[in-house]
Amino acid sequence: MDGVLRILISFLLTLLGGVMVKLRSEAPLAGFVSRLLVSFSLPVLTWYTVAFSLPGYVALVNVLLTGIIYMFAGFVVLYFIGLRLGWGCERRAAFTLASVVQNTIFLPLPLALIMGRSVEYVVAYSISYNIAVALLVPLVAGKCRAAGFRASFLKYPPLYGLFAGVVTLLLPVHHQPQFAVFVKRLAAEATLLSFYLVGAGIAFFWPPRLSRVGALVLFWRHVVSPLVHAVLAVVLGLSGWGLGVVLLESVMPPATMNIVFARYYRLEEGLIASTIALSTPIGIVEGLVLSLMVM
Repeated sequence: MDGVLRILISFLLTLLGGVMVKLRSEAPLAGFVSRLLVSFSLPVLTWYTVAFSLPGYVALVNVLLTGIIYMFAGFVVLYFIGLRLGWGCERRAAFTLASVVQNTIFLPLPLALIMGRSVEYVVAYSISYNIAVALLVPLVAGKCRAAGFRASFLKYPPLYGLFAGVVTLLLPVHHQPQFAVFVKRLAAEATLLSFYLVGAGIAFFWPPRLSRVGALVLFWRHVVSPLVHAVLAVVLGLSGWGLGVVLLESVMPPATMNIVFARYYRLEEGLIASTIALSTPIGIVEGLVLSLMVM
């Protein structure tokens, strides 16, 4: 789908979510969208990423490792910070997701296209996130809905997409079947529906409140994350545009998909919605400044 059209549709869906909240009619569609994305889009995209996208980006292993190491380290540190502060499961999981799981292609991809730079680094970083999310989300948020880690993983459909991707990767398939491309495209376009949930969440909890927890999310997203990414990138030998992409990714706002996870696991949706609303303009400004520095 054309980038401009995607932006327009995203805006309209966000607006629709807000309007439906005002009409007190958002719940049926919100429930359907949450189930669709968790049960269809995320498993399909995870499967396709591992089976068909990952092999083409093995050469950019330093970018892949930067994303994966940051995700795993961030989840562990933030989860135990939440435990230390005595937060319940719903707040602890929402805090961790909002701090670590970000919109990986939100600004880096259009900026790369506008600047005439390679998009391979952006795609590679996004691949690392898709893989990490399939493993980490049920580990952190699943306990809020299921008893025990095993039940958490078994009730998280994207994990099956990860397993299917590994199996497909091991098969002697030398090209992408047309049905795989079609299903992946359908799943990717369906993710735009997450903006309906974002609009509904922001409208329901409007105005966004900067609580102590929200302030910690913003501090992590826009101070700690860039520092950690910079250190990892240098240690792993990234420089030039590759380093620039990693730094751009490090300041992006929380992913809209976090709203889906919040509804699916009954987390503190207000915290995630507020941090998306507050973090997005900050991330855009930081991203534009960084893009000027790496031009």
